[in-house]
Amino acid sequence: MSFEHYDETDFDAVRHLLPDSVMEMVGLIGAEPTLALLRAYGGTTFPVSCNVKRAGQATHAALAEVVGEQAADKLCRAFGQRQRLWLPKCERAVRELLHRKIRRQFDELTGRDRYRLTAQQATRSLALAHNLTQRRIWYILKQPDKTPETAVQTALF
Repeated sequence: MSFEHYDETDFDAVRHLLPDSVMEMVGLIGAEPTLALLRAYGGTTFPVSCNVKRAGQATHAALAEVVGEQAADKLCRAFGQRQRLWLPKCERAVRELLHRKIRRQFDELTGRDRYRLTAQQATRSLALAHNLTQRRIWYILKQPDKTPETAVQTALF
């Protein structure tokens, strides 16, 4: 699971499920460069340098290739003293995006056009398409979107 198939709009829809460190990066360099960084290095620790020594220049160049020169400079200024930048995989957010996509696809497959599928056919198709079990698809379909309001209510119980 990764942000490969999602864009800035999707990313924004699940910002309440993102770690604070990711939101800090979004505030610093913007959503699209942060998304590109998570796509490229999510789940790893990326060395951040002050772009002074040869090794630092190489890591800075690798970072700039992904997020652009200005964003790389901002990240280096903000996180250079830490020397390492943890880039989480954001699995909760990615999972929520996948679940929303499955619910949307189910609605499309069972819609009102003349080629519509039965619910049973649609869940079978989705299970095969997403490499999940049909039982898991049914479970996902019964869940509402995780919004900031539902996330707070779930945390209370």
